[in-house]
Amino acid sequence: MSASQRPTEGVSAALSQIKEYAKPRRKRLLIVEDNAAEQMSIRELLDHNDIEIVTSDTGAGALSTLRENPCDCVVLDLRLPDMSGFEVLDSIRKDDSLSTCPVVVSPAASFLWRKTLNCIRWPEASW
Repeated sequence: MSASQRPTEGVSAALSQIKEYAKPRRKRLLIVEDNAAEQMSIRELLDHNDIEIVTSDTGAGALSTLRENPCDCVVLDLRLPDMSGFEVLDSIRKDDSLSTCPVVVSPAASFLWRKTLNCIRWPEASW
């Protein structure tokens, strides 16, 4: 195989990844909230046919969920029983397999639904 064919293979691989990502599929949203009423409110606010919602009530549980089955976006409460939301954010940022996942901090519920839907549909625009 000549050196001139190698860049073509890289482009083909990148295009394949883009095509795979662009295929219609349910997006996966993780809600990290220890208050059951708040968790239910956020779930009801964001529930949609093309979004699979999973929940965790602890920071450790959230990190475990993300590592086992990655999510497209995370809605994170800053006050959790086992660690702060800032510690969860720090762990996500330091883990190469998680660091590209958009995270929305949830104290301001009035804009939460719009911001979260944007990060699920357009992750590059969520930062």
